[in-house]
Amino acid sequence: MKSLYKRILTIFLILMFSILIVYIVGILEFAITKKGFNRSLMLIILVGLLLVIIFICFYIFICKPIKLIEENIRNININGGNEDNNSILDILNNINNIIIDNERQLVRKHSAEMLNQKIHFAELQNQINPHFLYNTLESIRGQAIEDEHYVISNMTEALAKYFRYSISNNSDIVKLEDELKNVMNYMEIQKYRFEDKIHFQIKFDELDEELLSSSIPKLTLQPIVENAIYHGLETKANEGELIIRIEKTQKRIIIIITDDGIGMDHITLSELNKKINGNLENLVETNSKKGAGIAMSNVNKRLKLLFGKEYGLNVSSTLALGTEVEVVIPIT
Repeated sequence: MKSLYKRILTIFLILMFSILIVYIVGILEFAITKKGFNRSLMLIILVGLLLVIIFICFYIFICKPIKLIEENIRNININGGNEDNNSILDILNNINNIIIDNERQLVRKHSAEMLNQKIHFAELQNQINPHFLYNTLESIRGQAIEDEHYVISNMTEALAKYFRYSISNNSDIVKLEDELKNVMNYMEIQKYRFEDKIHFQIKFDELDEELLSSSIPKLTLQPIVENAIYHGLETKANEGELIIRIEKTQKRIIIIITDDGIGMDHITLSELNKKINGNLENLVETNSKKGAGIAMSNVNKRLKLLFGKEYGLNVSSTLALGTEVEVVIPIT
């Protein structure tokens, strides 16, 4: 179908040439009856030139701006690839959609700033003289080595690295490689508690530098791993397995955290997903409430606020078989 400016242009041309034909017929009839052919021909030429000038002005000041508006809206592609703007209502609706989309982006940016402020405030509360904490842990580790208690030494070292990453790293965005190292330190600590009950693996292409250097919000994976241990594997009667598998597409990184723990029934899973996918606009209020799933909800909302609504968490689970959490982030 023709766009709006083409329709207007077509209608205007039809009207203009209709008027011109009627005028020419009238002038010729007058010329024949009055025998003033040369004068009539001059009038026809002048009127033709006048109509050409009117057409040029009409195209420049009316049709061309409408055409530019349509092209800009089509380039923005706000209606999911619909390239036809068949009425002035379509144009107005598209402009309105652009304004609404900008407002949503502003709300999302404001919410992200509020979340970052809340995270910084929580970090400041937790930074109760961290150097004293590190020095104390180092003293314990040194004494353990002197007394040949190497298990205590290794556990203290892993704990110090975990706190240093969580507390001292001032950046909210880190490399995926650093986030994985933090998870490994966390699992090193858990190993001393659960011994050989939990078998932990990370599977990814270690040679893929783009994968490892991609950005991810700090403390994205550790809360998910912690949730898998305490709600899936800890209460399992026998040994369990926890695997982090990382895959890469052309534009995305997919991190899949899988455990073969006790799993969840569909009702519990549905309630967890409701908590995780809470309303972004009620971000602060939602996170201020206590209960299961709050940490994962925080992770999901941070990902969506920082990267967009198409990114975040996806949880699936089967009772007595285990749980899988899919984390989707962009390649940055």
